[in-house]
Amino acid sequence: MTARRLLVILFAAFTLHASQIEPLDLTALPRQSTLVVLGQVLSTRTTISSNGLYEKLSVVRVTALLRGKYTQPQVRVRTRSGLVFFDRHLEPDDSGVFFLKPSAYGDFESAYPNSFALFQKNTVRRLTVPPRGQ
Repeated sequence: MTARRLLVILFAAFTLHASQIEPLDLTALPRQSTLVVLGQVLSTRTTISSNGLYEKLSVVRVTALLRGKYTQPQVRVRTRSGLVFFDRHLEPDDSGVFFLKPSAYGDFESAYPNSFALFQKNTVRRLTVPPRGQ
């Protein structure tokens, strides 16, 4: 077998196993989310999951609850790191709308890769939203 043929076979094998994200209709995103909150990232740290993958664990101060049931003032959001994961890494003072689902660790993760609608820095800090029903 020639080196060129071997290279083509290897390339084809890697291509078949490549990670990809299917496009998502944005109107479907809220339906896929158990929890949707408006909030501001207070802190972020790198952790290693039980299966040895690097993750970022962020604490988000909840400013408004837009979907779901959640009574705590903060929510922990887990995002995955690495070449095969597509979550955006959150940074302190990021603010926006977070579309979340429960993770296997008792906190939350993106309902869909990169499902955060982030605003300009410090926007949510000054925002006050009245409770539902008012």
